[in-house]
Amino acid sequence: MVDKQKKTKEKFSLIQRVTEKATTEEAHGVYTFTLSGLANKKEIAARVRQDFKVTPIKIHIVNLPKKSVTIMGRRGTRGGAVKALVYLKQGDKITHSVPIKK
Repeated sequence: MVDKQKKTKEKFSLIQRVTEKATTEEAHGVYTFTLSGLANKKEIAARVRQDFKVTPIKIHIVNLPKKSVTIMGRRGTRGGAVKALVYLKQGDKITHSVPIKK
């Protein structure tokens, strides 16, 4: 029998986005993560509870489209990702998993 938590852990990972917009939204209790892999809102909520010991109020999933680029006469694509916006109640915080350099 496969453990559900172990199966979920292998399916996707949450990577905290450190951008200017994401940092300003953290003051309002909204944390932004990049998803690597496929996940739904319930799986993301379970991972946040497991990793950060906080319970999210709601979660929004945003698909960022790929963009067409031309570099030195060659066409290609760049970008394309899936973001998860995790809303927490007032007083709950998530510490940065990535050290921020000053």
